[in-house]
Amino acid sequence: AGYLIPNTRMEISSRYGQVMASPTDSSLSDRSEAGLGLNYYIAQHAMKLQGDYFHHWGGAGFTSGSDELRLQLQFAY
Repeated sequence: AGYLIPNTRMEISSRYGQVMASPTDSSLSDRSEAGLGLNYYIAQHAMKLQGDYFHHWGGAGFTSGSDELRLQLQFAY
């Protein structure tokens, strides 16, 4: 989900994802992720600065996972 803040160039976003693997038909394990993001539109959608933070965890619970921080400059022409 995302929300473009009115009268600004900022957008906030969030995401939650979950993999629930079949115990008999898959080599994947159960895992989840949750994250928050912030986008700054420099030149509309063609050039923007994106940053987000995600926490990933498996079957052992939310507190036993890993964190990911990402910063990206996107330029399209």
